[in-house]
Amino acid sequence: MNIMIFYRNNLFKFLLLVVILFLSFYGNSYSKNLKLSGLSKLNSNDIQTISNINIFSTNLSDNDISTLIKDLNNSDLIYDILLSQDENFYYLKLSESKIINNIYINGNIRIDDDLILENLDSKNEYLLIKNSINNDLKTITSIYKSQGFNEVSVNSSVETFSDDRINLIFTINEGRPQKLTKIKFYGNNTFSTK
Repeated sequence: MNIMIFYRNNLFKFLLLVVILFLSFYGNSYSKNLKLSGLSKLNSNDIQTISNINIFSTNLSDNDISTLIKDLNNSDLIYDILLSQDENFYYLKLSESKIINNIYINGNIRIDDDLILENLDSKNEYLLIKNSINNDLKTITSIYKSQGFNEVSVNSSVETFSDDRINLIFTINEGRPQKLTKIKFYGNNTFSTK
């Protein structure tokens, strides 16, 4: 009986040791350091203030990086993020948001520039923000559709003005306006069709 207890205790200790070694190896094999690149105006300390994830940690996990990327995407200071990784490091290449120098509207014939510009989220001397550009594309399309241009298409592009400034360009293809040619009333017994 004592031999069974001895084997059972040693088996338990052995299995516990195997589990600890496995967790240690598993934890270390999936934790990595972070390397940032692409920063010119901002530095690593500025990036740290954007997220609660400790970017200086030597054992970041996939979940940590995912949370960090979400935090950076929610910041107006970061325009774009590229992630790559190898066995030891996560690499984040960051593109900082630049300041809009001028906004140009091309291809618009029927709708005046001023009407479009006053309804845009993006403004001169503001940061270039992806969400604002997406909203601006929808706004321009809505303005045209309200004027009967249901085939309108709008694209945006940027032109580098200097190291930290860009020009934002919206290119519009108005298409043909839709027109009512005839209206018919059915079931009208009280009023004449004229």
